[in-house]
Amino acid sequence: MNKYCAFRVGDVVRKNDSMGLVIKAEGRFMTYTLIGSHVSTHITTNLTISHYLKVIKSAVGVNGFPLRNLTLEQELLEAPQEQQTELINGRIDRLSETQKIKEV
Repeated sequence: MNKYCAFRVGDVVRKNDSMGLVIKAEGRFMTYTLIGSHVSTHITTNLTISHYLKVIKSAVGVNGFPLRNLTLEQELLEAPQEQQTELINGRIDRLSETQKIKEV
């Protein structure tokens, strides 16, 4: 299971005034393409969901927001509270969308 699943292929992302898509996500790295005044492709590290949420929370009110994952944020908003917690804690793998066996 890949715990670095804050970004997966097909997720809609936003950075400042540009929107784009994740086109590749392998292990700790992911590639996304932004379409704004020009098209650009970037490679960066993937994050755990809990780390992603901490980065977004710490960037509130700061110019030059980090890359936002609109798909993940919508999934979290629509999920029941229990599923939100499981996604954030890594018990549900977004890449395979299967639930890990709970360790006792």
